[in-house]
Amino acid sequence: MKPVTFRRVAGSAAFILVMLLLYLFQRQDWLFHQLSSSETIRFILSRTLRTTVNDLCCVALIRLWFGRPDFVRMAWIVFVVEVCVLLPLYFIFKLSLEGPAEISSPLLSQFHRLLVNPVLMLLLMTGFYLQLRTEKKSA
Repeated sequence: MKPVTFRRVAGSAAFILVMLLLYLFQRQDWLFHQLSSSETIRFILSRTLRTTVNDLCCVALIRLWFGRPDFVRMAWIVFVVEVCVLLPLYFIFKLSLEGPAEISSPLLSQFHRLLVNPVLMLLLMTGFYLQLRTEKKSA
């Protein structure tokens, strides 16, 4: 990992603050009411925005903390797969089985947490950290 600098600490704090604010105001979808009267469209827009912003903040954190191009490239790959494959699958299952209601079945609830909240990226960061520790021990 890179040494601690003011830039890294301030950047990390800013990205973490954005994710925290996004979590705290997740129910405030007044913007989406202006865009569409359909509850399904608002649901899709809200979840897509949350997923995208959370993941972009996590990619930025990975770049700040680790600074390795291969780690950043892997984070982008995970981001693209998450947004282009997993999120649409989540929408298909969620909307066809339950509709845009907030409460989900246990399986879809876990899938929601993995995608919409930055859990997948946090797991990736943990893997990167463990890989660095393993590389450091073997060197």
